[in-house]
Amino acid sequence: MKKLFIIDGNNYMHRAFHALPPLLSPDGKPVGALYGFARMLLRIIKKHKPDRMAVVFDSPGKNFRHSEYPAYKATRPEADESLVFQLQNMRGVTEGLGIASIAAPGYEADDLTASMTKKFKDDYDVYIVSADKDLCQLVDERVRIFNEPKVIGPAEVMEKYGVSPGLFCDWQALVGDKSDNVPGASGIGPKGATALIAEYGGIESVYEHIDSVKESLRLKLIASKEDVFLSRKLVTLLKDVPVPLDDEDMTSDIKPEDVAALAEKWGFGSLKNEYGVPSENVLKEEIARFVFTGDLSFFKSCREIALHFVDGKKLNGIALAGGGKSGFADTMQTELDFGAGEHYKKVLAEIFSDPGIKIISDDSKSIYAYCLGENITVKSEIEDISLMGYVIDSQPRQDILRLSSKYLGREIPEFVKKEECASAAGLMFDLERALKKKTEEMGLTPIYRDMEKPLAVVLAHMEFCGVKLDSAKLDNFSLFLEKEIEDVSGRILGLAGEDFNINSNVELRRILFEKMKLVSKKKTKTGASVDAEVLRDLSGESPICLELLKYRTLAKMKSTYADALPALVAGDGRLHTTFNATGTLTGRLSSSKPNLQNIPKGVAGADEIRKAFVCDEGKVLLSGDYSQIDLRVLAHFSGDARLIEAFGKDEDIHNFTASLVFATAIDAVTKEQRRIAKTVNFGIVYGMSSFGLAADLEISRGEADGIIKEYWKIFPGVKDYVKNSADGAFEKGYTETLFGRRRILAGRTPFDRRAAINTPIQGTSSDIIKKAMIDIFPCLSEHGAAMILQVHDELLFEIDESKAGKFAKISRGFMENAVELSVPLKVNMKKGLNFAEMENIE
Repeated sequence: MKKLFIIDGNNYMHRAFHALPPLLSPDGKPVGALYGFARMLLRIIKKHKPDRMAVVFDSPGKNFRHSEYPAYKATRPEADESLVFQLQNMRGVTEGLGIASIAAPGYEADDLTASMTKKFKDDYDVYIVSADKDLCQLVDERVRIFNEPKVIGPAEVMEKYGVSPGLFCDWQALVGDKSDNVPGASGIGPKGATALIAEYGGIESVYEHIDSVKESLRLKLIASKEDVFLSRKLVTLLKDVPVPLDDEDMTSDIKPEDVAALAEKWGFGSLKNEYGVPSENVLKEEIARFVFTGDLSFFKSCREIALHFVDGKKLNGIALAGGGKSGFADTMQTELDFGAGEHYKKVLAEIFSDPGIKIISDDSKSIYAYCLGENITVKSEIEDISLMGYVIDSQPRQDILRLSSKYLGREIPEFVKKEECASAAGLMFDLERALKKKTEEMGLTPIYRDMEKPLAVVLAHMEFCGVKLDSAKLDNFSLFLEKEIEDVSGRILGLAGEDFNINSNVELRRILFEKMKLVSKKKTKTGASVDAEVLRDLSGESPICLELLKYRTLAKMKSTYADALPALVAGDGRLHTTFNATGTLTGRLSSSKPNLQNIPKGVAGADEIRKAFVCDEGKVLLSGDYSQIDLRVLAHFSGDARLIEAFGKDEDIHNFTASLVFATAIDAVTKEQRRIAKTVNFGIVYGMSSFGLAADLEISRGEADGIIKEYWKIFPGVKDYVKNSADGAFEKGYTETLFGRRRILAGRTPFDRRAAINTPIQGTSSDIIKKAMIDIFPCLSEHGAAMILQVHDELLFEIDESKAGKFAKISRGFMENAVELSVPLKVNMKKGLNFAEMENIE
């Protein structure tokens, strides 16, 4: 039997909007959900090959159900502006792909789906592509709901809801639907509804036998009778809405030129590559433009070279282009052929040490790191297109494929041949010109030239140096943790009264919620949640919850640090992390392999991990840690008089805040009051709501509201900043740091609002420490010091013990004077033989 796919357009648009990161079209319009929606449609055609296909949409405005029940869908929040724009354009995207679509004023998409199903199911196996449970009433042997990878037929409806599709409307009439504000029977949930229908059948039969229903349910049913029958009317889908589509209208044949045109209009470059005009054409053009050569010596005479480091599944090497030729140094081959390796190294050494050569790269840090390993002094000028792309738009993954698609409109696939890779490197010439022009137009050249570009050199040296690790100390700690985990496991199993797999959430749910009758207030797709928040909430009801939290803390400490870090130590006894300069939206650095940004601090066992970070004999570790830098930046941006006064007097800002919020003398502030003030101070920076504050402090929503209102009274400048920063960012379409770094905001969601408040603060703090790193770097060799780690607001150095005092003053000076704010920057300096046991340096 042929297949007809009916796509629930609105359902998938909403899913794409909430699942995908923001994306802007070439003219700055939000298109992330449209992109996800278009990709979903094309993927269905490619993977499932439907014979016929159509997309159904809701029509704007009210429908006949509002006449029956004016409160229908009245509780739904207003849609985000960026989503509204995309909803208005989703039908255009559908038809642009050549796919049939349908909408009918006064009716919902679900009614059209029901009517199409009735019209076509005799000729087709119908697959309704949706996650909307309302459509279960349509399921039969010829009609399925398809919510990839699930295919839902009659048996699946019965298994999940306990009723057949034919009685699903009756089940919904009893349960109601909060999302659509369908009332149902007050006090009767899914289990109760399933039991009633299983015993009596439809709602008419339930009310015919009302005297037989147990009293608690009977009273609820009698009180809700009118709502129950109204609810069934609201949830029952119409099957006689006119469908102006015939068989031949619903073709699923996609033309590559239609996809290419749509991709060009909206900036969906990867769709063009995958479904539109074949990308091989682009590479053929590049191959014709750059003649492949195996003699890399040719490039020594070029004055401008594009260079791309390749580290992929199918290729590993260095691609070069310039002077009309391209080449590829196969690093896998050099390992097998020492002669070839020495030739490549010699050529690259001459290129990198020639001040007359300009190199365009997409990873300048790797060039500097390579040269450090080969003892090559870099003299050539290096421009980095990835860093340029990052300052223009801080979305992660600024690689050559993405940049080429976005800024040149040229799609290239993952490289599988040396010639393709080498020739595609030539695209970097065009990219560098396009991105340089863009940064100049946007006023972003200084953040690239003065910060990101020189920082690449600093990070390469930090990676090359690494940090010494005492693996034996961690091995011993791992054995200790193993014994602790064994003890905690024994207590957990004892409290449970049986053996079970503690690491299995399924088993844990069975123990906690079925056997022990605890109640989780949080649900996941797979059942009741057993996350840390739930266990903390339930800790007062059973000691097993606290033991489970201990178990998870110990297990993570062991697996993530005590066991994992020693395995990553290089032959020189040091950990060499990779710093990611383009990995965050705010401009902060991140690190990987291993991630040393998350070295534990302030929790049980953290010191034992930090003690393993040590230094060479005769040296010490020196730490420079900014004190409350985010709040100092907030004081500068907000101009709040009280906040500026507090930092000017070097007050403990949390005690200062607590004394004002709780109307008490500073020296009388309690630890609990200070904890609350600290949570509020940092919560404001991250756009925390009263709901979030209440959860963090474990207080009522009303108490949290009261604390925030008092905070706003005390710091009115901060209140104005929070409001104005979000409004201003939404008006401009981006937010920016003190240094001019931008973050694009494509929508006006609560997430975007928090980003508008937080990014200028967190991003400026990040820029400050980057500026300090760049300023300190030239002084390192003179004082025999090495910068080895950057962990959020802290820099870690390794230095001769005899020089630590003098260098501490120098580095503190650079850090505290990296930028001039309306409040002083303060840096706490410490030294020690390991990262845990450090003493203050005045």
